[in-house]
Amino acid sequence: MGVQHTPVVSSFNGFDERNETKGFLIAPFMISEETPPLFIREDFCLTDEAPNEMLETWIQTVHFEAENSETIEPIQTQEAYLEEVSDLIRLLKEGELSKIVYSRVIALENSPEDCFNLFQKLVQDYPEAFVYCFFIPGKAVWMGATPEPFLQVCSGALKTVALAGTRKIPDKTWSEKEYEEHEYVSRFIRGVLDDCQLNDRTESLPKPVNAGECVHLRTDFSVRADLSGSDVSRLIRLLHPTPAVCGYPQQGAMAEILRRERHDRQFYSGFLGPVSAANQMNLFVNLRCMKMGKERVELFVGGGITKDSNPQEEWDETELKAQTMRRFF
Repeated sequence: MGVQHTPVVSSFNGFDERNETKGFLIAPFMISEETPPLFIREDFCLTDEAPNEMLETWIQTVHFEAENSETIEPIQTQEAYLEEVSDLIRLLKEGELSKIVYSRVIALENSPEDCFNLFQKLVQDYPEAFVYCFFIPGKAVWMGATPEPFLQVCSGALKTVALAGTRKIPDKTWSEKEYEEHEYVSRFIRGVLDDCQLNDRTESLPKPVNAGECVHLRTDFSVRADLSGSDVSRLIRLLHPTPAVCGYPQQGAMAEILRRERHDRQFYSGFLGPVSAANQMNLFVNLRCMKMGKERVELFVGGGITKDSNPQEEWDETELKAQTMRRFF
């Protein structure tokens, strides 16, 4: 577990210049010159055998230093959400776009008094998830338990995942809508790997995997390749954002998201994770996450909308996903 003691945060422009730097990479949903990925240098590392006192002190300290910056007003009502999703379905039936991932924010007016206890509960309750906490000055504290790998790179190999389609546990009866939503992500990943000429690869069949209160369809892609830092940087640029968090085709879906969503996603549906070199990293999509200030918590949730979506079912899906974090409040 990597923990930043004295935050040293810098913009991140690619792996060419940082091949031997160890730390934590954090990218927002919308990467631009104004909002680049950020890199936190690793100052020390705690293992499972190390005492938790240092980690507890750090988490509690940054929580009470955090400000409620960039609060979201107003929070979208259920009525407004259903109306927007209905309009998206009408748009998708016209056929130019196939999928749009539409998100919303749930505001909780009580911030947890014991962030370290919350972090421990996430680790204990979601052993298959990537549980994290990071603090960027001026950007509040973010904490999450994401079920979705983005890109794992180690010497001579890389892995990525298509994770899309959601049902409530224990319901594992998949409709054509869920399979279609999942296939958009798999098709996109295949195209990116083809563009990067990563042909020595295997692909699993879609299988159900549990994630908190939900079960998703997952396809694993494994590739044998030795990539340079610039190769990895290009692969990340092409992969993000996948149709699992944006839509399909990518550019059209992105335009609709920026036009329709009332909030800035910030780090929600970006990616993050530990990096030790250009060929050693383990990145995850930032889902099932929340932004915490001194007096307010904001949960970010979303779902993939297709022409076959039902607005009420999409609302219920976001409520289900929110329970990953909401159940602790």
